[in-house]
Amino acid sequence: MGKWNMSERGTWIAHVKTFRNDHPGMSWRAALEEAKESYTKVLKPPKSSNPSRRPNPWLAHVAAYRESHPGLKFKEVLQQARETYAKSERAAGA
Repeated sequence: MGKWNMSERGTWIAHVKTFRNDHPGMSWRAALEEAKESYTKVLKPPKSSNPSRRPNPWLAHVAAYRESHPGLKFKEVLQQARETYAKSERAAGA
């Protein structure tokens, strides 16, 4: 299952206990395997981005370059984007 924070772990254990109570003849191991199929992890809400923070111009340039060159590996995108990135773009982002 990987690493869990305590609230997720508690939710999983509660789910398995409920599942086992609903299926009293089932062993713990079998209950764990069956419960996996019906369990949905509790998702955390996404982190809210800070609207007052301006985007990083280099990352914006890399993202735009990657969209216009979809067949390239990310390493190649970084190498080629470096050649087309102008320092004047930094001033335009400010």
